Amino acid sequence: MAGKEGAIDPFEAMHAKGDAYIRQMEGRIGVPEGTFHALRDDDNDWSFLIKLQAIVEAGIVRIVTRKIGADELMPFVSRLAVDGTTSKLKLALTLGVMDEPQAKYVRQLANIRNQFAHSIENIAGSLGAYVAARPAEWRRDFARNCTALYVPLPASVVDETEWTGALCREMLWGGAMYLLTKLLVHDLEAESEQWRKQLMELMVENRVLKDSELPAGPALSLHSLFQGIPPNTEG
Repeated sequence: MAGKEGAIDPFEAMHAKGDAYIRQMEGRIGVPEGTFHALRDDDNDWSFLIKLQAIVEAGIVRIVTRKIGADELMPFVSRLAVDGTTSKLKLALTLGVMDEPQAKYVRQLANIRNQFAHSIENIAGSLGAYVAARPAEWRRDFARNCTALYVPLPASVVDETEWTGALCREMLWGGAMYLLTKLLVHDLEAESEQWRKQLMELMVENRVLKDSELPAGPALSLHSLFQGIPPNTEG
């Protein structure tokens, strides 16, 4: 609540709207409903980073395998590195289900997760203190990569920021919410396309259409995707 008694905090209202989308995505990646929202209240920065990274990666794996149209590849895609020549991000970018600003956010999250959470001494450490100790340009990149997806922050604002664990978590959490809702849109599109194909197959079975009248599907191969060749979706 903010301002006059009974007034609704607009930021909380926006989060509530986003939660409706996130709950759908949680169900699709097999995460208990409310897990993502609960991360906002997790003041242990170490566990927050590990859980947030796991949820984001699960979302990427989900949409990549759905876009390819091969759910059986999920274990393989899950084992890929986050970034690199043969990675989750390489597939997501080539398939067009993520853009470069979104990829930069994921790289930022993975980077800080690896640097902070891989050190056992940080199990009770402060993410705010960690970020505050980084060089000014690193802090600008961190803020830019986290917030550019929804509300870009100018460098002057970042330089005057008092870095706390709560603020860092909110930036990372907000970036993840935006990314996951975008991935949900792609997932729904893939689901719709799968439904369309099943409908056409039924029409063929019932002799409403002939096989020769079906549009050709995109030719996909993991090799071509890792080479950065997008699938041909025409036809």
